[in-house]
Amino acid sequence: MRIGPGLSGIGGHLGALVHPAAAHDPRLRPQHQWFIATRLAIGSVGLAAVPVALAVNGALNSPTLVAIVALVLQAGMAVWVSRRGSLPLPLAASDLSLSVALLWLATHGEGFGTPFLNFLPILVVEAAIIGHRRALALAAAFASMALVVLAVAGPAGLLAGGASASVLAQQLALVAAAVGIGLYIIREAEIRLVRDEEVAIQRHLIITGFGDLVTHHDEQGGVVSAGDSALTVIGASPASLVGRGLFERVHVADRPAFLNAIASAAREGLALVELRIRVGGSDERLQPPTFSWFELRARAIPATSDVRGHVLCMIRDISAQHERADALEKSRREADLANALKSRFLAMVSHELRTPLNAIIGFSEILANDGLVPTDAERRREYATIVNNSGQHLLGVVNTLLDISQIEAGTFPLDPEPVDCGDVLAGVVDMMRLKAEQSDVRVNATTASDLPTIVADRRACRQILLNLVSNAVKFTPRGGEVAVALDRQFDGLTIRVSDTGIGIPSEDLPRLGEPFFQVRSGHDRPFEGTGLGLSVVRGLVGLHGGTMTIDSAPGKGTSVVVRLPASPPKARAGQAPVVIAQAFGQSASGQPGPAAAGEAASPHSDTARAKKRA
Repeated sequence: MRIGPGLSGIGGHLGALVHPAAAHDPRLRPQHQWFIATRLAIGSVGLAAVPVALAVNGALNSPTLVAIVALVLQAGMAVWVSRRGSLPLPLAASDLSLSVALLWLATHGEGFGTPFLNFLPILVVEAAIIGHRRALALAAAFASMALVVLAVAGPAGLLAGGASASVLAQQLALVAAAVGIGLYIIREAEIRLVRDEEVAIQRHLIITGFGDLVTHHDEQGGVVSAGDSALTVIGASPASLVGRGLFERVHVADRPAFLNAIASAAREGLALVELRIRVGGSDERLQPPTFSWFELRARAIPATSDVRGHVLCMIRDISAQHERADALEKSRREADLANALKSRFLAMVSHELRTPLNAIIGFSEILANDGLVPTDAERRREYATIVNNSGQHLLGVVNTLLDISQIEAGTFPLDPEPVDCGDVLAGVVDMMRLKAEQSDVRVNATTASDLPTIVADRRACRQILLNLVSNAVKFTPRGGEVAVALDRQFDGLTIRVSDTGIGIPSEDLPRLGEPFFQVRSGHDRPFEGTGLGLSVVRGLVGLHGGTMTIDSAPGKGTSVVVRLPASPPKARAGQAPVVIAQAFGQSASGQPGPAAAGEAASPHSDTARAKKRA
C-alpha cells in the first residue's frame, strides 16, 4: 500500500522527532513514532479544549481543568521521549495521568455511566502494542485501580449507597479482555520477532557465506545499502559505497553497462553484466587505481513504503576466470606463432639446403661418371672443391641449428677461461678480409689499449664477433665501411660493430634477434642465410650475462653494441635483453654511423665461405 505525499511528509517530520538511539532500531522506531504522534495529538486536543470550555461555560470548573491539564501533559510526555529516547517510564506516567483524569471526570460526572471510561481498555491495548508485558501490567493496574476507586467513592459507589458491584465487574471484565488482547498481541509480536531474527540470520549467512557482495540500489543506480562483504570483495567499507560510491569505482568505460543493467533489471526483472571495478584504496590521487573483473547480477524487488530501493545486485569477483581465459588466449597465440615459425623455418632451411645439395649431387654424379668426368685435372679439382665447400656450408647450417637449440634449452656447453678479445677480433678480421675485399667493403678494427681480459668461452666470443662482422659486411653495399671497436666498460668489455649498410625499418627493430626472423623474408630475398645468426649472438650474450643494443635507420646503417661482464654469472641467463636505441646518430668515438643488417649469418656458414674464397 502506498502512502500519499501528505502522509509521507507527516511521517518524515515524526521520524525527525525520534531520538537517534531509537531511530536506527527497526523495532523501537515505530513505537516511538506512535507514542510521540498520539501524545502530541492528545496535547493539541487539550489546548484546543480551553477556548471551547470558556465559550460554553464562561469559566473552567475543576473537572474540566483537571482533564485539560492531563491532556496537555501528554505533549510533555512526547517531548520527554523525543529528547531522552527512553519509552517505558513516560508511557507509564502517561497511562497513570490519563487514568487519573478519566477517574476524576467520572467521579464528577455520571460515574460508571460516563463514556470516558471506555478509553481505559484502549490504554491497556495500546500499552501492549508499544510497551510489551510490563507496560501492559501497569496499564491494567492503573485502569483497575481507577475502576475500584470509582466503585467505592464515585457518585454511585459504595460510599454513596449505590449498587456498583455488577457494573464494576463488567468494567473489570472489559479491562481483563483488553489484557487478553494485549497478551495475544505481545505473543504474536514475539513470534514475529523470532521469525524475523531467523530470517535475518539466514539472509546474513546467504549474503556472506558465498563471499559475494550484495548491494541494494534505487532507480537511479545509487546504492541504498551494501553488505558487510564489501571489505573482502572490493576492499571498501559498505558506507563508502552508499550513493554514488560504487558507481565511481566502476571503470569509466563500463559505467554505461552498469547503469543499463540496473535499468534493465528494474524494467525486465533480471540483468547480467561483467564489468571492471576499482579495488583497494578509494583515492586515485594517492595510488594508481587497480581494477578487477566482476560479475554483476541484478534483480528487481518490490518497493515498499519503507524501502526506497528497487534493484538487488550480487557482485562476484571473476578475476581468476578472466586470468585463465587470458592465459588460454596467450597460449593459443603462442601456439599459432610457433606454428608460423615452424612453417617459416622449414621454408628457409629448405631454401638454404637446396642449393648446396644440388651442387653436391650434381658435381658428385659428374665425378662418378666416367663419360662425364673432365679429363682436365684442374677442372676435377674445382668440382671436388665445390662439393667440399657445399658440404661445409651444410655442416655450418646444421651446427647453427644445434647451437640455437642448445641455447634455448639452456644446455649450451660454456668453457669459461681468460680471453683476450683483441686476439679473437684479429683472427675474425683476417678471416673476413677476403670476403670484404671481394665485396669492396673496408673493415676497420680498433682495440683500446686498456682492454681487460675477461673470463668467457673463447669459441662463443669468436662466434659473437664473426656473426656481427659477417652481417655488417654482408649488408653493406660496395664502397661502404664496417667499423669494429673493443673498449673497456667498467670491469667488462664493449663490442661495437657499425656499418654504412642498408639499415633496418623501425617497425622491424623490436623483432631482431628472434629465430628465423629476417627483415625481408621469402625466396626472393637478396641475401642468403637462415636468420639465426643474430639469434645465436643474442643467446650467447645472454649466457654470459651481457646485453645487446641495436641502433639503425633505413639508408643510414646499423650499429650493434654488445656488453660482456668480466665473468659470466653462475646461473646462466636465457636470451640477452635487446635495447632498441631511441635516436640514430654518429657514435661518440667518431666511428661511422650505424647502418644495417636485417639478419645475422651463421658463423659456420660464414667461415665456410671465407675458406672457399681463400
